[in-house]
Amino acid sequence: MSAALQGPRSALISTAQLVREPSSSLLKWRAQYGDPFLLPTLNGPVVFTGRPELVRQIFNAPAHFFAPFEPDAMAPVVGTGSLLSATGTAHRQQRRAIAPGLVGNAMPFWTRQIRALTQAQIAQAGAQIDPRATFMDAALEVVERLIFGAPDPEFSRLLRAMLSRIHPSFLFSTKRRLNPLYLHYARASKALDAALFARIKAAKARAQEPAMLSAMVHAKDPDGQDFFEAQQIRDQLRLLLIAGHETTATAQAWVAIHLAAHPQVQDQLRAELQAAPKPASKGLLAAVVDETLRRSPVVREVLREVAQPLVLGAHTLPVGTGVAASVWLAHNAACWGDPRAWRPERFLKGTLTPGSYFPFGGGARRCIGAALALTQLRVTTAEWLKQGRFVALEPLPVDAERHGVIFGPPACALGFERDRLG
Repeated sequence: MSAALQGPRSALISTAQLVREPSSSLLKWRAQYGDPFLLPTLNGPVVFTGRPELVRQIFNAPAHFFAPFEPDAMAPVVGTGSLLSATGTAHRQQRRAIAPGLVGNAMPFWTRQIRALTQAQIAQAGAQIDPRATFMDAALEVVERLIFGAPDPEFSRLLRAMLSRIHPSFLFSTKRRLNPLYLHYARASKALDAALFARIKAAKARAQEPAMLSAMVHAKDPDGQDFFEAQQIRDQLRLLLIAGHETTATAQAWVAIHLAAHPQVQDQLRAELQAAPKPASKGLLAAVVDETLRRSPVVREVLREVAQPLVLGAHTLPVGTGVAASVWLAHNAACWGDPRAWRPERFLKGTLTPGSYFPFGGGARRCIGAALALTQLRVTTAEWLKQGRFVALEPLPVDAERHGVIFGPPACALGFERDRLG
């Protein structure tokens, strides 16, 4: 690795700062050491960058230049057989097997499902909502319908119990047996696994149904053998369940919070929806969602391990080095102009600098559920604003806190004033 790369010296201290104060720490390190900088962590050295041209280099590099970074760190959450850990041919085959239910022809169906679920939820909502809890319930029902074909209250309870016990310390050290918090998590994780394997077994005993679990259970390779083993299906389901609902729900909570904090933008968006009720891929609705994902990204970095020597700008990274395309650093770069401000109009003007905006990652490992997530965010926002408006009842959060593996708003309450458009 180039000797010119600078960064903190202590892996223990820098890891602790990543856990406790990741947002301010990353910006501080960039200001102090430049971009890119080298960060020692308990999982190994990681080179961080948010420079658009270097982000493009990472995403445009051939897939075989990278391997998953410290897969054992995420193993307690999503195992080692999911898309997150797969590489090469296995990764491409798994994406092809899973993608049909998440893209293209599937979107009109999910648009109708999300609209109906959101309307039912709004009908039951009171004058005050907890944005994170409210949207978490809705997003979980969507992903359970995607995977199982129908909502499953008992499974929802087990999943929430597991998620509530994830602690960031699990992800930054593989010596989990020494961590007392891990014992509580392990019990909840075991209960969730029992429920998953029971559903896998039941799906295998039935004829194929129009749900993702059934599709994976009945998928065959060219020789007519099962494409996925039960353990692989379990890992894929964990990844889809967690990434498919917690991230989207957290982003939706941020959309509501930012709209409540900016009533003028909310009024403009309500007027747009009155004129053209159908959510569009362009216009203010899309800009509100995009700016929220820029200002309040739920996932903060795209992290990989160098499998072949990688030239990154003026530096050559040796095999075994971690490399992070930092969403947080890129979304807070000077090219945005006052990046800490929430301004949807940024996305109504001109084109973006390639590599400056990537809330769903990029390259061969871009989030497979990006299209569904964007659809859900736009449809959900539109349905709520057709029936009312979000109102600030208290000072609203500006900065995120760590929620396990993602970043979301601290606990807060929003008002919802019903005032149907038209």
